[in-house]
Amino acid sequence: MLNIFSEIEGLAGEDLSSALLNYLLLNSLEVRTEFISLLSDVSPTGYLSCYRHFSSTTEYTTSHKAFGNGRIDLLLQLDNAVVGIENKFWASFQQNQPEKYLETLKEVSINLKNINNSEVHPLLFILCPASRAVEARGKAKQLENVRVITWQKLISAFKEIDTLSNPLVDMVLREFIRYIDAQFSFLADYRKKHPHFRSNFPDKGSTLQYELLAKIWNFFPNPNSRVGCSNE
Repeated sequence: MLNIFSEIEGLAGEDLSSALLNYLLLNSLEVRTEFISLLSDVSPTGYLSCYRHFSSTTEYTTSHKAFGNGRIDLLLQLDNAVVGIENKFWASFQQNQPEKYLETLKEVSINLKNINNSEVHPLLFILCPASRAVEARGKAKQLENVRVITWQKLISAFKEIDTLSNPLVDMVLREFIRYIDAQFSFLADYRKKHPHFRSNFPDKGSTLQYELLAKIWNFFPNPNSRVGCSNE
């Protein structure tokens, strides 16, 4: 069993959630089954299985002549697929993401096909908050074998898992659920988005805002009444 403390030491945000998810997948059959089932629901290649082969590793290095270097947050080896998980909280997509990851997965799938002597599909899933699902689907739209799942849907599925027989792994699962819930609560979501909202609106209001307020002012009996349109 992996030492959970050595896995998460010094990590936060996306890196911490990837490390915890990796730990749970390797140490809980229930979590692994639920996760693979969730991936299967949206997989373009159909049902995914992990009865004969399963491995999971974090920060898998990628290299591509045209797309450059990178790292896949989680790489899973299954019976019939090699799966990359691109974990997104709030960081922007980098150049050539997720294209360069898919190219690496294709290379890995060919190698595994030769080793296993059976078909291995390359699949990439973008794991992101529901508020970024449209953006993520836009990135995946033109790419073969790329799909999107949300953190909210994943955590909802994990909440249905009964108490695990191993108390340590069960504790990690419950804390993981609470941690992810906290990351994407309304207040946390708003705090992340607020700087982007402010940067898109002038501090003293836009021309359209003033036109709208001019129409509203006509309904006030006192001509001295005014409604401000500052962001403050």
